[in-house]
Amino acid sequence: MKNSEREAYTRYLTERLDSGQSQNIVISTTTNLIVQKACNLGHVRVLDVGCFSGAMLNRIRNDVPDTIRERVEFVGVDVDGEALKLGRKKYQDLLLLSGEANSGFENLDSFDIIIMSNIIHEAIPEKNETDQETEEAVLLIVNNATRVLNSEGNLVILDGLRPEDDQELVTVGFSGNELADLFEFFANKYQAFPIQAARLPENRFQTRIKDLAAFLTKARYLGEDYWDIESRQNYQFFTARQYVRTLDACGMEVERFEPQIFDQKYLKNIIAKIEPKVAMPVKNVLVVAKKKD
Repeated sequence: MKNSEREAYTRYLTERLDSGQSQNIVISTTTNLIVQKACNLGHVRVLDVGCFSGAMLNRIRNDVPDTIRERVEFVGVDVDGEALKLGRKKYQDLLLLSGEANSGFENLDSFDIIIMSNIIHEAIPEKNETDQETEEAVLLIVNNATRVLNSEGNLVILDGLRPEDDQELVTVGFSGNELADLFEFFANKYQAFPIQAARLPENRFQTRIKDLAAFLTKARYLGEDYWDIESRQNYQFFTARQYVRTLDACGMEVERFEPQIFDQKYLKNIIAKIEPKVAMPVKNVLVVAKKKD
């Protein structure tokens, strides 16, 4: 990954969060968990794994009521030294440390809430080619986090959701020639896995649900400085059953599993018709799990 790409990526994420443009559901979810835990705990510790510059963690801190904020410790870890350097200058009330999800966090004390927002798919090695290899990689990442989670602590995940029927073939009619051309262009540029895109008359393509899901979540990054990063990430890596199975293996019980759907107007502007009629892929999924006793 080139430094310029990573810097552009970090700047993009930081600006969206600082401006309030990003309405990431993890912010409100974590804030509410902090308030709940503060009723029973004198001190609440929060860890954001893959925090980048710490911008989201700072949003959460600012949303916590003043009467509670001083009893909450906000810690972020990331591998990107430049992002951490930026965050340490901007958000001096946060503790931002160097750390990697694949290596574990044994040097840290335990936490009451751990956040993994759009980070698991980034930490999966790109050469994983089978479901078993992916599950083993995710199990390692999640297990490393849960080892430093207190009893009855919460893990908050936001990441992609793989459709159960992702290999199903569909015929997608796009809303105009430009969008059809965009899908074809995306199919040629996406690197995480080969996109199946057989062009038909009238701006239609035969493709898989898997490929449509990738297009809907990744195409907006085409042409951006950080496109190469996005193009190599398989966002839809886990089905609902795989999430539950992996979290259970890590001693976690799923309390909330909430797919986040695309805005329907957004979908209608892109897709005119799909045959056969199938459930559309979702944007991502929010998972809140609790550590078992």
